[in-house]
Amino acid sequence: ANPEVLAKATAEGNLEQQAGAIELDGVAVYDDYDAMLSDAALDAVSITLPTHLHPAFAIKALEAGVHVLCEKPMALTTEACDTMIAVAARTGKRLMIAQCVRFWPEYAWARAAITDGRFGAVLAASFERLSAPPGWSRDSWFADPTKSGGVTLDLHIHDVDFVQYLFGAPQAVRATGARFENGMLGHIVSEFLYDDNKTVTATGSWMMSPSYEFSMGFRIALEQATLVFASGHKPTLTVYPAEGEAYSPEDLAAGDGYSGEIAHFTSLVAGDAEPVITPEAAKESVSMALEAAAAAESAAQWAAEWTRTDQG
Repeated sequence: ANPEVLAKATAEGNLEQQAGAIELDGVAVYDDYDAMLSDAALDAVSITLPTHLHPAFAIKALEAGVHVLCEKPMALTTEACDTMIAVAARTGKRLMIAQCVRFWPEYAWARAAITDGRFGAVLAASFERLSAPPGWSRDSWFADPTKSGGVTLDLHIHDVDFVQYLFGAPQAVRATGARFENGMLGHIVSEFLYDDNKTVTATGSWMMSPSYEFSMGFRIALEQATLVFASGHKPTLTVYPAEGEAYSPEDLAAGDGYSGEIAHFTSLVAGDAEPVITPEAAKESVSMALEAAAAAESAAQWAAEWTRTDQG
C-alpha cells in the first residue's frame, strides 16, 4: 500500500542488525490484499501491519482458508480478540500470534529451568524492555494509541505475555507510569500479584534518549539460583547458583525469537507440534496489558488528587 517501501527496497525497523536490502526477484508483489488472497493460492500469511488492522486482515485470510501468523499484540481490545478466535475456530485454520519472546533462546531457557524446578521456586522476578520513542514509522502510527495501543500494548506486552507464560494470569495488576508532554503514556511499571506472594514486576519504556540502544532483560531470583539476562551483554544469560561459580548455559538454542516463532508456526500448520501460544493465551496477554494501562491511568489520577490535597 506504500509505494515508498518498494522504491527504497530496504528493511526499516528497530533491529539494526537485520536492516538491509530486500530481494524481491521472483516474488509476486500485490498492492491489493483481497486480490492476493483470491489469486495467490496461499497456504499462510504473516500479518505485520499496524495493530489496529490485525483483526480485519486476519479474519479475511482465515475466511479465505489461509492460516495466519499475526504480529503482536493480537488486537487493541479483548472483544476483537474474541472475534478472531471465533473465526479461526469456525474455519479450522491456524491462528498464531507472534509473541516472539516465548521463542527467544534466553527466555525459553529460563522458562524450562523454572518449569522443571531445577533451581526451586521463584521468589521474585523483574523484566524490562527499554527503547527510544519509535521513529521508524513513516506515518507515526506508533504515536497514535488508537492504532498502536501505545507503549503498553506495543512494547510492554512482550513482558506481560512472558509473565503470563511463566506464571499464568495474575490475581491483580498494579501499575504506574510517566507521560510525554502530549499526555501519551511513555513509561510503565507493572506489578503482577499472585497468591504465593512472589514479587513480579515489568518495566516498558519509550522514554529513553534517541541515542539509547534498545535493550531487554530480566532478573529472576529462585531458591537455588538467580538468572540474569541482559541483551547487550556478553554472555547475554548468566546463572548465579546458590553454591559455586556463575556460568552461562551452553545449551541455549540457536537463532532468535523471530526465526523460532516462524519455525514453530510452520510446524503447527504441518501438524507436527502443539501450540506454544494459543489465541486464547494471546487474548489474555492483551487483557493483562489493558489492565496495566488502566491501572497506570488510575495511579496518575490518584497522584494528581493527592498532590492537590497535599497542597491544601
